[in-house]
Amino acid sequence: MSEFGAKILSVLDQIKGSGNYVTKGSHPIVIPGLVVANVPEISFPISAEQIELLIKQANKAPFGKGSKTLVDANVRSVWEIDAGKISFLNPAWYTLITSVLNKVKEGLGIAENEVTASLYKLLIYQKDDFFVAHKDSEKEKDMFGTLIVGLQSKHTGGDLHVRFDGKEEVIDFAEPINNYEIPFAAFYADCEHEINKVTSGYRICLTYNLIQKDCKQTLQIAGRKNYVLQIETLFKQNATDGPLVVLLSHQYTPENFSLVSLKHNDRHKAEILLAAAEKAGYFAKLGLLTCYQIGNLEGDFYYENYGSAGGDGEMGEVIEEYISIENWAEDGLPGLGRLTIPENEIIKNFDLKEEEPITKEEEGYMGNYGMTIEYWYHYGAVVFWKKEEHFRIIAQQALDVKLNWLTYYVGKTCNQAELDFIKNTFEEIKTTDISAYWVKKSDFNIVAEILVKLNDESYVQSDKCIDLLFRLFEKIDINHWESLVENFGFPAFSQVFLKASDCIKPLKHLLELYYQLSDKPDKEYDAFIIAALDNLPLHLSGLSFIKEDNIAQGLSIVSNIIRLSRYKNDDSIWLKRIIVSITHVLSRSFVNDVLAEALLLNDGNRKLNAAAAIFKICKLDLKIRIENKPLLPTNWTRDLPTEFGNKKMLTIIAAFILSPTEEIFEYRAKEDLRNEMELFLRKFKFDVDTQTIKKGSPYTLRLAKNRNSYLNLYKKWEEDIEYLKKLESAFSS
Repeated sequence: MSEFGAKILSVLDQIKGSGNYVTKGSHPIVIPGLVVANVPEISFPISAEQIELLIKQANKAPFGKGSKTLVDANVRSVWEIDAGKISFLNPAWYTLITSVLNKVKEGLGIAENEVTASLYKLLIYQKDDFFVAHKDSEKEKDMFGTLIVGLQSKHTGGDLHVRFDGKEEVIDFAEPINNYEIPFAAFYADCEHEINKVTSGYRICLTYNLIQKDCKQTLQIAGRKNYVLQIETLFKQNATDGPLVVLLSHQYTPENFSLVSLKHNDRHKAEILLAAAEKAGYFAKLGLLTCYQIGNLEGDFYYENYGSAGGDGEMGEVIEEYISIENWAEDGLPGLGRLTIPENEIIKNFDLKEEEPITKEEEGYMGNYGMTIEYWYHYGAVVFWKKEEHFRIIAQQALDVKLNWLTYYVGKTCNQAELDFIKNTFEEIKTTDISAYWVKKSDFNIVAEILVKLNDESYVQSDKCIDLLFRLFEKIDINHWESLVENFGFPAFSQVFLKASDCIKPLKHLLELYYQLSDKPDKEYDAFIIAALDNLPLHLSGLSFIKEDNIAQGLSIVSNIIRLSRYKNDDSIWLKRIIVSITHVLSRSFVNDVLAEALLLNDGNRKLNAAAAIFKICKLDLKIRIENKPLLPTNWTRDLPTEFGNKKMLTIIAAFILSPTEEIFEYRAKEDLRNEMELFLRKFKFDVDTQTIKKGSPYTLRLAKNRNSYLNLYKKWEEDIEYLKKLESAFSS
């Protein structure tokens, strides 16, 4: 291990505790039996009348400024009642506080310390009350933090904001109180915190001082700053360019891996490493390091364990192994995709394989193959890389990783290097198979967001960008296309839209966009939509969108043409051309599932001339089909297929299929021939049921004629009648 790695581990070894600077939670409601001097026992939830009685016993709360204690409504507006006036009649309240204290100790990372909670004040925040950002002073010996417990009084607003070392936690007491729970929050005394304005109701809470007993040194989170500074200094001295990996202590499953799920000291160490990296000019990301092994399975097994080894084996000779990081915590920066890491480059103080693997799988005896066993070790790790090396590292990663980083850059002001990365990534998208499995699920909407952020109209109208946007046309959703049009104007994308009109899938997406833009109240896009509609019949004439395997595509196209036809409702020439281009081929599925369904879906557009013309065509086609009612076969003669590929099987059954009287045919043959016959019958959809008769040798395949073709035709005929009824009813109303 390098000297740098050894020094990093030396600092990390000093870090104890897994706690955070703030912790929060809630507890099932307990009635405390709260009594305040000169006020009867308080009922829960606390009523407005009781709150008024409490306020009469309260004082306006002061705040500390240097050595002075002041009252200033511009800094703090809240009523307070001293602990000396407060008591609790229900012993269960003290049990609750003990339970809360145990959770607080665990959350703050001091579970092993002896800590007590000393009641300090009861606070009442009315509407518009607040407390600006401040830090709590030490109110009694060995105080190291503050505990706040909410009481049952419905309110809104009054969020607690706690900040430390550039981080912030926002805690809402209102929601758990409305759910009849008792919320609590605790934080170290050197944390800055504030209370936002209460917007309605009353925010009532108890504050406790957290006291560490029998402690030579007061507990504080500030010690973390020293660790951050030490590691920051080491990072600044490091000369390594490539990603650095610092291993944490525990294993985690990929399904349950995040910063908040880290165990024991791991979370505290990870937070310090991440904070130090940022200060030292590094990117840092929490990842899951996987050590994988597959090897020969050793143990006492028998051949009857075919396909299973019983689960008691051990790893013998290792056949293959690798170490990589490919699972990254979802919060924070994007990850780096899949990184292969040599073990000697990992900063760690233990052997990756000294513990039991978190996952183990065995493969038993499989004929010619030996038995194998697989091990997976999954350790938490923090990965670091210098910001000046970032783009060199990212350039080596897959496109989906780069898209994730584009998302990151949307939220920040970009420098020239970042702008170059964005445009280089756009270039890469143009030459990448975006249907590949590893980018298929990527979010390409980010391209639209980046273009809006760049606000560079000349780039948007460049040939490079036009080609890119056409390539991604369907990958960018309608709302993001709308955002592009709103930011750059319709003409900026006229070439993209023209190219999209000549391809069936982009056209579907384009018409959906036109329809959404047509609903804009200011109607600023109407002229562009009308111009696009003028050319639509010509584009449609060269397309074949009448595909039975994609009904949804055709339905969307026809539906939006009907909706948009309101722009051309009085243009008889356009209407004739568009109707011809839509209806020049009329298969049953296209008429019923596309044209008729589009008419039924567009109930608000049925009075448009385009809808009326399509209705007439559908009605005529349906009537012709309905008049040709399927006839029940009068004998058992069935048609032979016009095309066939197995002459041997056809020769065997041809006479049976054509016979008007034979209903049953028995084919006695070996299994492979019986299987061949069944496959032949299924492939060409003969009206024949099959059954294997397991008597004699070889078995017999019994073929029995049925009336399935007739029944299917009759079912379709009945469906046609229903479609006609629905259409006539819809257009008569």
